[in-house]
Amino acid sequence: MWTAFTHALRTPSDGERDFYLLGDTGSVLDGLPVLARFNANPNFHSEELNGYEAGYRRLIAKNLYVDVAAFYNHYGDLFSEDVTGGPFVETIPGPPHILIPAEFGNGLVGTTKGGEIAPEWKVTDWWRLGASYSYLQMDLKKGTGSMDIGPPPSRRSRAPSTR
Repeated sequence: MWTAFTHALRTPSDGERDFYLLGDTGSVLDGLPVLARFNANPNFHSEELNGYEAGYRRLIAKNLYVDVAAFYNHYGDLFSEDVTGGPFVETIPGPPHILIPAEFGNGLVGTTKGGEIAPEWKVTDWWRLGASYSYLQMDLKKGTGSMDIGPPPSRRSRAPSTR
């Protein structure tokens, strides 16, 4: 049997603290293109993880064992794309356009939880058969006061695909 607690931080990159990005949203309002500008955020904080894990390994027979594990992770100060003001008309740089000011922020929070079961059977000295089943549930959402305009949390909550 085993347990673990993990505390991890992801330090902001120079891009998140010192990078400016101007992009076309693909929208037009009152005949003017709509652009979004992400301004540097020198106050961007480290993202934080507190993780809890527990597991159990059992030898069922001389040549058969099973592993069972479960985890729960809490994430804070996750990367967000925050609106910092209302849209306004900007003429420089030209041509005239509507600008939505934004900056990288720490407006998302979330949790992940899940588990795995993995039996293995040692058929002979040179042949092993193993299988596993994993379950993952992700829940990401805007934190209190977040002005995030990024993709919907449901799209961010998708686990990597193995296809």
